[in-house]
Amino acid sequence: MKADNIFNATNSTIFVFVALGRYIVNFAILVIFARILSPSDYGYWIKLLAIFSIVQLIIEAGQMNILISQTNNFDKVFSTLLTWNFTLILFTYLLLIPILIYFLGFENYSKLTYLYIFLSLPFTLIANLLFGKVQFEKKFFLINILPFCIMFLGAIASILYVYFVKSTFEALAFKLFIESLISILLAVFFTGNYFYSRLPKFFEIKLLISKLNIFTYFGDLAIKVSNHIDKLFLSLILSPALLGFYSRAYAIGIIGVSVGGYSLTTLGIQSGASKNKKYKETNFMSLYLALISIVSFH
Repeated sequence: MKADNIFNATNSTIFVFVALGRYIVNFAILVIFARILSPSDYGYWIKLLAIFSIVQLIIEAGQMNILISQTNNFDKVFSTLLTWNFTLILFTYLLLIPILIYFLGFENYSKLTYLYIFLSLPFTLIANLLFGKVQFEKKFFLINILPFCIMFLGAIASILYVYFVKSTFEALAFKLFIESLISILLAVFFTGNYFYSRLPKFFEIKLLISKLNIFTYFGDLAIKVSNHIDKLFLSLILSPALLGFYSRAYAIGIIGVSVGGYSLTTLGIQSGASKNKKYKETNFMSLYLALISIVSFH
């Protein structure tokens, strides 16, 4: 296997341990904000974050896997997905956000919290598509390292926000905004003028509608939404304080599983989606990823 192949042992190992580093940063932020926020405040934040995450996942689920599986129509599919994202983002801003604010209100959430979290939506979605282009060009070192760097800078930004501005979960919303802003800036930087050259000129929905793409969408959606849907349902029956306690314990317990699951679903599914991979190679890398994920967990 070539050195620039994401499915070789070196790149896959880096990918898994960078994923581990991301969860370590998340754990550190959890510890810090567990001392800053009350359980009730943390519960209110988790409720908003769960809703936002589900909305984002409904829009972007399966897109990366669909995109990297394209060898001949990559540019056309990219433009179509870009149009799809713009359309759903507009729908979210015009309909879903007003409804969400109406039901959640401003008693527990500041205007800046809403502003930060929803401004991050388009930046994150477009950046993820552009990083798909980076991966398509086999710049796997960037794909491995940049997410950790972005998360680390976001963590620093949230700590500075607490120290200089306000010690509430508004800092966590600011963290999301900073991460999305850095992501889009880096994505545009590393892809040059590709984004501007592929701005939607057409919308060929038929490029996306296929049995394989539909299965990919719902499979990816089911895997990722499962990390948030429980908190959304529990927010309906538990007090914010109990939800906060539950979310803290859940975040600690899920670190190892998340590292393994994230690595397998990201690398394994993408290996299966790649059309130029041999069957034995795909299975070998799936087993390898399972092994290295277990090792990183322990």
